[in-house]
Amino acid sequence: MPRKKRQTREESAHPSATTDGRRDPLNTAQVANMFQVNVMTLRYWLEQEKIPTPRRNPLTGAFLWAQKDVDALAAYIRQQEGAA
Repeated sequence: MPRKKRQTREESAHPSATTDGRRDPLNTAQVANMFQVNVMTLRYWLEQEKIPTPRRNPLTGAFLWAQKDVDALAAYIRQQEGAA
């Protein structure tokens, strides 16, 4: 039986598109990896209301980062980099 191909770091960090063009939400660790920031940094920015709060999984309470949430985070990071 052939082995399943392992995902590269880049493949696992980016959302996968579904057949209808929507993207699956990401978890906080995936988003942190995408932007090369610590998970605790994301949680701090959320706590300080620096970025919009993503919706939560009703069963686990985990953040579900939709594309709009990722875009808002990217805009915040660009703004911070421009201010530095």
